[in-house]
Amino acid sequence: MQREAARGTAPSDGGIGGWVRECVRRGSAIGEYLRLRGAERERLASDLAVQPGDLDYLVRAGSEALELPAMMRRAGIREPIAATDLGLLRDMQRVCSLCRTRNECRRFLAGEVAGGYGRICPNAGNLDYLAARSMEQAACEEGRDG
Repeated sequence: MQREAARGTAPSDGGIGGWVRECVRRGSAIGEYLRLRGAERERLASDLAVQPGDLDYLVRAGSEALELPAMMRRAGIREPIAATDLGLLRDMQRVCSLCRTRNECRRFLAGEVAGGYGRICPNAGNLDYLAARSMEQAACEEGRDG
């Protein structure tokens, strides 16, 4: 991995979450990351489309956007809608990966917290947008079928 980071490339198969998951699996990856010089860290962060400080947090915390698919289902978002805007989805994954309200989110998804996701989720605006598009698509499909 150090050679990959030094060349400015990172595993592309899993995005940010995949790279962080690989770091955690390898055990020594955090040490390798910490040995990277400033310019190498900045290049790696740029390759992953995150800020260097955010990458530091992701590597140390091992954060991933694990809650995002469940939150999207909870918001009523259909997969085909989410897949139409991959840039938005990637941004939502980044925001979720860096989320500081993860415990509240998990409790909300488990049904332990009343109310909507709007007060705890930094992706609430995007979730609302995709949910509205999902509803529009469902209505159009229903109109064609009915």
